[in-house]
Parts: sequence; C-alpha cells; structure tokens
Amino acid sequence: MPASCLQVLFFSTFNYEDGKESSISGREDCVHLNVFTPAPNEPERKLPVMVFIHGGGFVGGKASDYHPNVLMNKEIVLVVIQYRLGIFGFLSTEDSVMRGNMGLKDQQLALKWVKENVESFGGDSGNITIFGESAGGASVHYHILSPGSNGLFNRAIIQSGTSFCPWASNMNHKKYAIETGREFNCSIDNGTEKYLECMQTVHPYYLIIAGAKTNILGFGPLYTLPRVDGEFITEPPELLMRKRKYNKVDIIAGITKDEGGYEFLLDYIIPKRRGIINKNFEKYGPISLMFENEENSLELTKKVYQLYLQRENFTTNDEDFLKISEEILRVSFNEISVFLFQIFVCRNPTPSGSEFIWKEATTESFQYLSLTTSPAMKPDDFLKREFWTSLNTTQNKILQDTLQEETGNL
Repeated sequence: MPASCLQVLFFSTFNYEDGKESSISGREDCVHLNVFTPAPNEPERKLPVMVFIHGGGFVGGKASDYHPNVLMNKEIVLVVIQYRLGIFGFLSTEDSVMRGNMGLKDQQLALKWVKENVESFGGDSGNITIFGESAGGASVHYHILSPGSNGLFNRAIIQSGTSFCPWASNMNHKKYAIETGREFNCSIDNGTEKYLECMQTVHPYYLIIAGAKTNILGFGPLYTLPRVDGEFITEPPELLMRKRKYNKVDIIAGITKDEGGYEFLLDYIIPKRRGIINKNFEKYGPISLMFENEENSLELTKKVYQLYLQRENFTTNDEDFLKISEEILRVSFNEISVFLFQIFVCRNPTPSGSEFIWKEATTESFQYLSLTTSPAMKPDDFLKREFWTSLNTTQNKILQDTLQEETGNL
C-alpha cells in the first residue's frame, strides 16, 4: 500500500503547541491509486469499475484504510485513490498563482487515468461509478458539478457528504494563507508568486503542523477546504444546482446518521476542549457546531445548547426535527430519475398487541418481511435467482454431455 499524504493523525494526542512529529503521518509524494481486479491483462472482460474517494475532512484519511475484501467478492474492478490534503491540497491565495483545489484536481487526474487505462485491468471504461464517504462524498458531488470531470464517470454514490456541507468549503482562503505565511516570514505583500516561492522553502512537516493548529475543536475550524476557483468549480454549488449545470449521471445519495458524532463528543468530555468553549463561547461555541458562517451564528448556537445541554432528557424526535437532510436529496435532477429510500431501525418493531413472530436468520435461511395486509416472513428468493443465473455459463456443457451420452447409447 502507498504511504498516506501528509497529515496529523485523527484522534491522536497531538500537541499543537509543541508540534510533536510522532503524530504526523505520510509524505509529500503520495498521489497514488490502488487497482484491485479479478481479471488482470484481460481487456475483453469489460467488468464494471468502482472508484472510491476516502473521507477525512480534506485533512486526513488514506487509501489503505479501506480494504477490498467485501467488494471484490463480486466481479468488478475496484480503484481506491489518494489525493493531497490540508495545506498541500487546498491552500489558496485566491488568484491564478494558487487557485486551490489541488486535492480535487488530483482526484480528477486519477479519474482520467482510470478512464484511459482501466480496460488493461479488465474494466469497462464506459461503466465507471465513483463513490465516497464524508469528505469523499462531498468530493463526488464536486465532480458532478465540475465541467472538467464530465465524461469521466457514468454513476455516482454520495455517502454522508455533499458540497453544501459547512465543512466542505471555505470563504477565507486568502486570509488564512496570509496568517499561515506570517508564521514563516512569507509575506503576500510582495506578490503571491514570491509568497509561493517562500512557502516552498518551508519543511513539509512544519506546514502540516501550521495547518493543524487551527483545528482546535476536533474537526474545526478548518480552512484548507475546496473553494469556487472559477476553474474546477465555476460557480457556487447551490447556483450550479439551480441552473442545472452539472454532469448528467445516475446518482445514489444517502446519509449516515450522527456521522462525526464521536469527534464532536470529545469537545465536551475532554476538559481542555470544553474549557476552550466555556472561556470564549462567543467565538468557539458557533465553531463547535459549525455555525460560524451562518447569520446570527451565536444566537443559533445558544438555542441549540439550551435545547440539548440544559435538560437531562430529550428524544430522537427533537433531534430529527432539527436535523435537515442534506439539500442535495431535495434537488430535482431534471434529466435524472430520482428515488428516495429510507432505511431505519427501531428498538421494538412488533406492533403492540400483535402476535407476530420474527424468525431468526441463519446462514442456511435468510427471510424477509413481506409487507401485505397479512404480513409474513418469507424466504429470500435472491439466492435462488443467483443460483439459476450462475447456470447460464454451464448449461450448454450440461446439454452437450447429455446428448453425447444419449448418442453413445444408440
């Protein structure tokens, strides 16, 4: 597996003030991809291709976190890509010298490579699905919106992240670039080209440490994020969606409930983080809820804190009422058929007063609930269908053997 791109490890005990290198992982030369295929050097196979983009808030994650075992049980070609993160992937001076979005452009280059070369690995260049989770899901959405990614894939799966998410973009890139450069005596006053030359002389580890210092509360605040650069993303995502200026591909979108909750929980159980919020609530309260870019951010933050943290009991109904699903699920994709699937779990699925009996699932018997006027547990016919489908490749041989036997007996 290739080395990860430079990053401060998530959930580490990294000391931002001391900058301990033990919590830094990866290297600068990291833009690689892994190809997993059951059919190397068999271009005639034309297997479906799936390209995965990892998550990590655009500051972390790596290809080796995701193993191919489950997906490779099926006849597909799987590609897992890496891209530059943090300062190396998204620092911008908001001009042509440093437009930003280098990480997204790494992804785009990987998609071009896959399109041009995947048939050598038994894949079908006309049947490519890109999918990603969290920041990877937002990346997938960005590629749907990017004219440069048009034609590089046919389908997309967006998992728990879109370009609309508050952690998926930032409006203060130049301000952050100035503040970061000041730490290394790299001034933007002499022009952005001189600034870039100066920053390139700084050791990569120190740049990563400088980027991590802003991440005071778990995942925030983050500044090295995608931006509207006029090139990769030509206009704000919400405008592109309204104007229907996006790549026409099949899409599946879904949300993992409470994703990232563990990291946000740490803001309240780690005394140091909780102390930061309490001492300067006006500044860090909104950041803790990713409200810092919203109008009336402090007022919104106070209302949420009062609702959840000043009473002992609250129901999931309250939570679900406040949580609005990502806007992308509401958008009507004009030329694309849209289906909404809701998958949910409840603690007691049996209606009160009902004598319905749930049958246990075993390796020999998979059953499903048939929702009719008389609900019943029924066997899953999928395995049966799969069995008969598998006979297609052998049925001629069976017939031939039978005919030969009959002919031989005549």
